[in-house]
Amino acid sequence: IEFEHYTNVLLDPDCWKEGLPFLDALKRTHATYTGFHGYPRPWLARFPWLTAYVANRVGYWYFIDGLRLTDWAEGCDSCMNIRILNRGFAPAYNRFALKIRAVNIATGEETVFDTDTDNRLWMPEELADVELKLATRSLPAGEYRLYAGLFEGDTPIRIAMSEERRDGGWYYLADTAVRPV
Repeated sequence: IEFEHYTNVLLDPDCWKEGLPFLDALKRTHATYTGFHGYPRPWLARFPWLTAYVANRVGYWYFIDGLRLTDWAEGCDSCMNIRILNRGFAPAYNRFALKIRAVNIATGEETVFDTDTDNRLWMPEELADVELKLATRSLPAGEYRLYAGLFEGDTPIRIAMSEERRDGGWYYLADTAVRPV
């Protein structure tokens, strides 16, 4: 009898108000994980859209929202800015390495640049304007394809970008040129 009562409360639309109080609680507490205690089928039958939405929002969820490149010159270090939006409910609690990969379009030669960016500062629902100083002085003049990747050791961390832009753990950003001096 108690289980039937619980099931009726679970499916009671007045109790859940289409899930909005639940979403508000997840957001306010910066929820990182969610789970079921009991049978998920009644919930999934009643709230399939909410389940998918919550699965994407708990924890962090990084989007690259913009990019600004300066002119790059041979023999000089360079800067670029990436704007990152965390659409998740929480910041990341582990530091991941943001890396930039430059691929010479003519030769296919790759160069990876480490950055000192701290992704734990990318707060929920805030745009982070991340300035990257890259040691590009060793890049010869030429056209380059730029990629960004977020890594925990050798393990890539997914970024919310289209599959067409994904190359393993790297995400295509733009093409640029290193100009001769």
